[in-house]
Amino acid sequence: MFFASFPMPPSTAVMQIIAPPAMRSRVAAIFLCSNSLIGLTLGSLLVGLLNDHMFGGPAAVGSSLGLVTAGASIAAVALLALGLRPYAAALAENGAHAAE
Repeated sequence: MFFASFPMPPSTAVMQIIAPPAMRSRVAAIFLCSNSLIGLTLGSLLVGLLNDHMFGGPAAVGSSLGLVTAGASIAAVALLALGLRPYAAALAENGAHAAE
């Protein structure tokens, strides 16, 4: 759990930097809600479903966790790659506004 908390501060900071001041609290609320509903719920559900239907026993929970973690890691890399260019553009735009 110690290492799992590392991405939270940078991701929260990025949202506060990019979001317009009037929308920052809403953006943070949507992020926390989606993180809770999707990340914490769907991840546990997928591990249980894989363990019951694909690996077939409580002894294979490690395999289910590994498969879900590998899939989530690949999806995270893909989403980060997709968001890199818009993030760089938003940072450049915010930097241009700050210079004025």
